[in-house]
Amino acid sequence: MSRFLSQAALDFVALVLALSSFRYVTDFWLLSLVFSFQTHIALACLIPCLAFIAAGRLRTYASILAFIAAALFIHSLILKTDFGVLTAAPSPTKLRLLEMNIDSLNFDNAERIVSFVESSGADIAVILEAPPILSLFTRLDAIYPHRLGCGNRTTTCDLVMLSKYPFTKTEYASLSALRRDRLAIATVNPDGRPLTIIAAHLTKPYYDENHKLELRNLQGVVNRTGNRLVLAGDFNSSVITPDMQAWLASTSLRGGGYETPTWPASLGSFGIGIDHVFTRSPLVINSISRISDHFGSNHFGLMAEIGEAPGR
Repeated sequence: MSRFLSQAALDFVALVLALSSFRYVTDFWLLSLVFSFQTHIALACLIPCLAFIAAGRLRTYASILAFIAAALFIHSLILKTDFGVLTAAPSPTKLRLLEMNIDSLNFDNAERIVSFVESSGADIAVILEAPPILSLFTRLDAIYPHRLGCGNRTTTCDLVMLSKYPFTKTEYASLSALRRDRLAIATVNPDGRPLTIIAAHLTKPYYDENHKLELRNLQGVVNRTGNRLVLAGDFNSSVITPDMQAWLASTSLRGGGYETPTWPASLGSFGIGIDHVFTRSPLVINSISRISDHFGSNHFGLMAEIGEAPGR
């Protein structure tokens, strides 16, 4: 490779790293997807830098870029665990929650999805982009007799919450004017004490400032709710993005450890986590795992077991 091509290749790497580093200067919505993929981008930039160093080409320049890429990569891994579980102590599971974005056009797999939900063992199921299973709710009624959304409290069917436990209070609302009916709130009593479940589906963050607006509105909902709280849904963003980091800090919500990759399903474990389950102390996530089958959706679902920190 000529010196000119080597210089051009490293200049391109420098440009990509600069775009990824903008998160430390500004939270510009147009770069939101870049911020979510910081881990992948940093690693993709680090590899060619190391190759140039090994080949002895533009070694000083490549070394500087390799250092920056490594720093971005390591910091992204730290951010993925920043808002992890508060305690490692085991606690009895009080609630088993399933979260799935099934893809609003995924009608071919509706029967398989419903069969999985029926056999999942979840106490609460939060299903997003639910139209494919709208005609099959009567099957689910036997196991989940309590429903919020998709004909109950709203005529739309983007988000539905299914429950084995009766709802003592319910609310259905919109997070912004861009997308209607993407917030559901219900109170259940799995252990004789009220526990609030919030389900949310946020707009993609590269649609102007709407993602930040919806996070602010969701922050208001979360912060007026008591501490026995579980929040699940599709945030269309990784926890490492600046707006998600600020939002988590402002709500005192925690996840279940390292962020679980859920999207795009085609990348499997190499994807990013945009579907999330959060709790607020004293509730903790005992375990959270990705469902092994994406059932034709571009998202993997999550199964979380919710407990309570000892002594609370």
